[in-house]
Amino acid sequence: EKEGTLFAQCFNTGVTITRQGHSTIATGTWQDVPLGGPRQTMPAVGEYARNELGWGPKDCWVIFGKGMYSYAHYSSFPTYGEKFAPSFIIAIGENNIDDDKKVQAKVLEAMDTDKPRLMFINFGVTDHTAHTNKWELYTEAIRNCDQIVGKLWEKVQSTPGYKDATTLVFTTDHGRHDGKLDQLKGGFASHGDSCPGCQHVFLLIVGPDARRGAVV
Repeated sequence: EKEGTLFAQCFNTGVTITRQGHSTIATGTWQDVPLGGPRQTMPAVGEYARNELGWGPKDCWVIFGKGMYSYAHYSSFPTYGEKFAPSFIIAIGENNIDDDKKVQAKVLEAMDTDKPRLMFINFGVTDHTAHTNKWELYTEAIRNCDQIVGKLWEKVQSTPGYKDATTLVFTTDHGRHDGKLDQLKGGFASHGDSCPGCQHVFLLIVGPDARRGAVV
């Protein structure tokens, strides 16, 4: 956080469900796509990069702990779609903190092997453990994910070609219930409506073009 800009008042005012959130982040447009349903209707950033900049499939990677129900790696938009899809691996795991570490390992492998210019990464354990309604497991998953992202940034800053030339965008697809007084921790185990907790997400941007230590 001290190395970048934290946007403390960032909100998902669309649909606060996983697939819609990921699709909205990746396309930059509000998406309403049911879990496991149709693909996003607008091109994702990887499709734009491959089409407009002529990048190859190994230049763009999508690496997800969660399965296909959480994100489709290319859109249904005419003239984009599968032809410009990135390299893609899903369902690495989301059940326990070791699964997030498996995602981390795949990201590091791709960085070393393919030297991608764009990556869209999902660590799924925080969401999964929240749904167990076990607060201690949930906060452990948050701490673990925080450490992993820190280690990825250390990898970036110790790798020629990435060092001081890479921007990290760290955010989430949705928040969590926080106002259900009859439930543990305000109902943190679920999400999906327009309550302030479900809509409130975080956004941290670190990189050469981000102000250091700024809070917006």
